[in-house]
Amino acid sequence: DTVDQYFKKAGLVYDEKYIKSTTTTTATLQKPSNEAIKLFVEKNINDPKVIQDAAKAYNLTTADLSKATGFTQEQVTKYFTQAGLPPLKPSNEAIKSFVEQNINNPKTIFEAAKAYNLSVDDLAKATNLPRDQVIDYFKKAGLKL
Repeated sequence: DTVDQYFKKAGLVYDEKYIKSTTTTTATLQKPSNEAIKLFVEKNINDPKVIQDAAKAYNLTTADLSKATGFTQEQVTKYFTQAGLPPLKPSNEAIKSFVEQNINNPKTIFEAAKAYNLSVDDLAKATNLPRDQVIDYFKKAGLKL
């Protein structure tokens, strides 16, 4: 199958540089399969912005791109940052692990959250903590997300 045929079978339309769902009419897009992600990345490998825009539209994380493409999460992050783009959001598991490893250093967590454009809600979801508790954690350290 060609890339276009593959996307069509998966209920997706490859239009210019973007994948669009042929069945989704709401703002929430269904996450594409790993094969679809890999094909999209391969077809657009020289255009990190297009890949990042599509990843954001489908709420894909660094871990999602890593799993689909076979690149490490570090390679995925470096791919975007070397192009002058911010990194994608890490997976909830990666966020939780980072927070746990750095729990005694709120500034480190704060700076990483800013670098990855993570909101209070992102941190609360990843750590399974109430939003107010996340806010208080940073407030006590004199930091505000």
